[in-house]
Amino acid sequence: MRVPISLIILLLFATTCKQSFAQKNTVKGMVGFIPVPTLFGFFVSAGYERNISAQSTIELGGFYLLNTDEMGTVYHNYAIMPAYKYYFSSESKFINNIWLSVYGLYIYSTHVHTHEENFRCKSNYLGGGLSIGKRLFLNKTKLFFMDIGFGLAFTNRQSTDSNGIKNTQKNIPRPILQFGWKF
Repeated sequence: MRVPISLIILLLFATTCKQSFAQKNTVKGMVGFIPVPTLFGFFVSAGYERNISAQSTIELGGFYLLNTDEMGTVYHNYAIMPAYKYYFSSESKFINNIWLSVYGLYIYSTHVHTHEENFRCKSNYLGGGLSIGKRLFLNKTKLFFMDIGFGLAFTNRQSTDSNGIKNTQKNIPRPILQFGWKF
C-alpha cells in the first residue's frame, strides 16, 4: 500500500502542534500575470509552513496556472508541493536566512486545442525537486517577508491524448517569488 506524501506532511504538522517555537506558522502567496506575447497567463500560488525546529520547517504549497499559447490552446495547471526546508543561520547577513528545500511535486494539467475542434488532453506530473532561495524580511519585527529563489523538479509525465497514453521524463523549473507573514 502506498501512502501519499501529502498525508505524511499533514501528520507531521499534527505532531508538531505542541511544540513552542516563536512565530512557528507562516503563510505566503503570490498572484500575477505572465505578459509574454506568445504565452499569456495568470497564476496564484500559496503555501503554509510550520517550524519543526529552530532551522527546519515543513511546507505545504501549491499553485494554479491558467495560460494560452499563440494557437489558442488553453492550459489549466493545478499543483501541490509538500516540502522540507532548512534555513542556514550565520553571523554573515548574506548567508543568514538562505534556505534549501527538498520538495515533492504533483501537477494535474489539462488543455483544450481550440484549433483541433476542442480536443482535450490531460497530463499528470509526479516527481521531486530541489530549490534554494533567501528570505528577506520587510520590517524590523520580522513578521513580513519576501521569499525569492529558484528550483528544478525532475518528473515523470503521463499524458493522455488521441494517440493513447504516453510516459516521458520532464524537468520543470521553479521560479520562486512569494510574500508572506509569520505568526
